[in-house]
Amino acid sequence: MNEVYFLFHQTDRDGSRPLRDRITKICEEREWRFLARGVPTFKTVKGRPIALVPSDFAAGLYMKAHRTRVAVLVLGSDPRVPLHPRNEGALRYERHIQLKRYMEYKCFYCKVTADPANDGWTGMFSGWCEHVECEGDHDPRCLPFHVFRGDGPQLNLAEQRESFNQRYGIGAKRRDDARSTWQLNPRDYHGGENLVVAGHTLPAGFHWDVETDAPRDFNTPKYSWRVTGHFNVYPDAFFRRGKGKVQELK
Repeated sequence: MNEVYFLFHQTDRDGSRPLRDRITKICEEREWRFLARGVPTFKTVKGRPIALVPSDFAAGLYMKAHRTRVAVLVLGSDPRVPLHPRNEGALRYERHIQLKRYMEYKCFYCKVTADPANDGWTGMFSGWCEHVECEGDHDPRCLPFHVFRGDGPQLNLAEQRESFNQRYGIGAKRRDDARSTWQLNPRDYHGGENLVVAGHTLPAGFHWDVETDAPRDFNTPKYSWRVTGHFNVYPDAFFRRGKGKVQELK
């Protein structure tokens, strides 16, 4: 079942109600699962307000986008996603990225207005669901770009993906800006689940064997670890300990 997530600033809860009701009705008619979530605002250590998606919600949303077709609708300014399991840590160390950047290539993302009659996103999401927007296992858009250190934006055109491959390596083996190697070894895939990226179904257990010579931080909404050596990373940013060393960061 396709899923639609509507995010709005908590201060817009009352003003967004007509739009939420309209999206609810559309999803019921099309048999799409619908979930609305208000995003709270915090202050950085410098006193700047920032809308921060709850870490557990962000982690679950990213995982869900690798298991079904997902639409993310945002009312108002784009919120940010904490790359730390605790909001305090994300704010203190400035470990957060735009929601759009976090979900890029893995979902249908659309900014919406508060006008309930403006439902053009519906046809666009339906059209996106009918096409495969990933060219295969070696497509760089399979990567979790909040973990892979590299220039991930602007990969929708073939020449952009080719430029990415020239810089970081071909799909079977890449080297990111943190000097970590990301290698696909199909004979060593672990697990029986087939993840999906924009309509393309990956082999069961698809993951990268990641090797790093020097310690590097691995930050997601769910984990904040410093790793050295070998570990596995899956397209949905699931981390599996390998032969390397892992230290949990506070």
